[in-house]
Amino acid sequence: MHQAASPNEVSPMTPGQREFLEILKHTMHPVPNHVQYDDTIDWTSVFGEAVNQNLLPLIYNAASDYPGFSEFDEAHPENMMHTVKMVSAQAQRTSAFLALYRAFLEAGISPIVVKGIVCRSLYGELQDFRLSGDEDILIEPKDFEAVDEVLNAHGYHTDEVADRDMATVQEVTFCNEETGLTVEVHLNPFGESNPVRSKMNMWFRDSFASAEALEMEGVQLRVLSPTENLLFLLFHAFKHFLAAGMGVRLVLDALLYMEKYSDCVDWKDIIRALEDVRATTFAADLIAIGNKYLGFDLAIEGLNQPVSPDELLEDMLLRGTFGVSTQIDADVARFTELAVEGKRGSKITDTFYLIFPSWDQWKSFKPYLVDRPWMLPVEWFRRVGRYLRKRKAVDLSESRRIAERRIELMKRYGVV
Repeated sequence: MHQAASPNEVSPMTPGQREFLEILKHTMHPVPNHVQYDDTIDWTSVFGEAVNQNLLPLIYNAASDYPGFSEFDEAHPENMMHTVKMVSAQAQRTSAFLALYRAFLEAGISPIVVKGIVCRSLYGELQDFRLSGDEDILIEPKDFEAVDEVLNAHGYHTDEVADRDMATVQEVTFCNEETGLTVEVHLNPFGESNPVRSKMNMWFRDSFASAEALEMEGVQLRVLSPTENLLFLLFHAFKHFLAAGMGVRLVLDALLYMEKYSDCVDWKDIIRALEDVRATTFAADLIAIGNKYLGFDLAIEGLNQPVSPDELLEDMLLRGTFGVSTQIDADVARFTELAVEGKRGSKITDTFYLIFPSWDQWKSFKPYLVDRPWMLPVEWFRRVGRYLRKRKAVDLSESRRIAERRIELMKRYGVV
């Protein structure tokens, strides 16, 4: 198992991690006469990394360029079957979303599309190989009822709306079991769970006035302007970094967008926004990772110098796509969020905040508390019971160790 280093010390990448990045680089920036060191590739480890980063279809597609892969492929047909299913399902979800967006337009509604299909368009003919778990739309709160009506009419339903304070809610999730598509309806881009996210939202106050059109398969999608789109992708990566962590795909999306739309972006505005949330050094490290490992050649005037790109990359490889897959990961996210919120203290106080979230935090996932705050102690009691049932004793030492390492990196970025 890959052993994490102590703070400020970066563990050497495993051969599988190096090869995974090299193959991904070759996928996004093909080089003629690419050196094919396939006799030494540990394909099992490469595909393990690809699954962890939710990039299996892209890596499998690129693997066919390596002659030595055929023997491994014949012995592991499950990779091809998984890839075919994933790509086919993604194509179906894309078609379902475009049909849904047509319905919005016919109803006189034009939500702003973010992430998802916008990011996939950057991958050209490989767009369905870049998977999206859902599609995200940003709407004005006044349009929610009309959007809800269109979604319900087309088989998309949610159980999240009742008792929710729509003035503060970030998103409402709708699912369609027949199409397999999930749509997240954002009423604000990043939520209000901490001051950093609130600042992020402020940079999108005029998004509906400056939105542009992007044609996808004959459908005119409403999207953010190039400057706001790039800023959204950078903020989105930063948001995940400050919580449970982020994977390679989020960085790849942002850098591909930067590469394609660089001439259309107001870089002074981007840098001002990054400075506002203390993300300039973080962004510099992302670009350094892209240039060193993924074949990019990006240079942004006025951006901070990179400070810890290899350590950030190590964190990305360890955390996976969004960083949350186990209870330990969830606890790591909460510890790092406490640091961002300026609430970290002793082990006792950290554990208290972890097990007893405030009313402001609870109401986002227990909407009924908005009207019944006196029920908060009941939810605390239930939460303690869940911890004890799962753990027999609340041992957070491993979560704290991982969180401490991530917080050290955040300190070098000037975030905490």
